[in-house]
Parts: sequence; C-alpha cells; structure tokens
Amino acid sequence: MQLMQRLSSGLVFLALTACNAPVHSEQRTVTSSATPTSAHFSLTMSRSGCFGRCPSYEVAIQENGTVQFTGVRDVAKLGVSTGQVDAPAYARLRNMLASQAMSSLAERYTPDSAKCRFAATDQPTVRLKITQNQLEQRIEHYLGCEDVPALLEQLESAIDAAARTDRWITGREIQ
Repeated sequence: MQLMQRLSSGLVFLALTACNAPVHSEQRTVTSSATPTSAHFSLTMSRSGCFGRCPSYEVAIQENGTVQFTGVRDVAKLGVSTGQVDAPAYARLRNMLASQAMSSLAERYTPDSAKCRFAATDQPTVRLKITQNQLEQRIEHYLGCEDVPALLEQLESAIDAAARTDRWITGREIQ
C-alpha cells in the first residue's frame, strides 16, 4: 500500500511539474493571413504514405528553379535528389500561386476540420508550405476528404509537374 502511495505521489508531482515546463514545438501552423519571412519564393510539398503502396516524399522548389526531392517510401529513388524545374510547368505554377483564388483556400482539409464533410480511410496527406512575397501559407490536405476545392488538387498536380517528381517516383520521365 505504501508503494502505491509513493507511486501516485510521484506521478502527481511529475504531472504538475510538466505543466510548468516550457513547450517547444518544431511544428507550428501559420494561417494564410501570413507571417513575414525573408525568402521571396519557396515551396515545399510532402506526401505521406498509407497502409498500401502510396509514394511518400517531400519536394522543395526554390525561386531559382532548383528542386530537391527526398524519397521516403514506395518511390523509385529513396533519399535526396536534386534537379531543375520544368520551365513551362513552373511558369504555370507561379501564375496559379499568384491568383487571388489562393487566398480562398483553407488551412486544413482534414477529417477533423469543417472543410471535410466525408473522409475515406487510409489515404495519404499532402502538406504544402508556400512562401512568396514575404508571406507564408500552409495547407494540409487529407486525400480522403471529399468536396475539396478543385484549385487545391490542381495546385498539388502542378507542383508535381513543375518539379518533375515522376522521375524519382516511378524512375522514368513522363512526357
């Protein structure tokens, strides 16, 4: 009995001291109302895996057209690869990002958000981080959510096209 009292006292002490400890979080969410940054333009898109064979990777595009692809799972090229964007596709992507419609996109299209009325299970999630004109916009899109804006799906496809991710996902260029 004495052991149980000591254990429960220790747990209470740990719980109380943990509440006072500073919280350090690497991941923070910034709404599209934007946070000033020093970069003029950069874009990062990550796709998570699923229980099946969904490609899991991150692709980053810099203003100068440099692409960095990091293959995580179910891709032909694991690890870090670099390349250049497809110039015409990159121009279309930049025009899409400059449109006023970008501001209409919500921060989250996930099963626990109001923007996802119905969600299928076991689907990947796409996370976008777009920095342009010293403003940062983050969007999280669970691919199982129905009724997401077509612009969001077009944007994700345009990023893959501009970065030419197919060369690392499938191992061959798709024209």
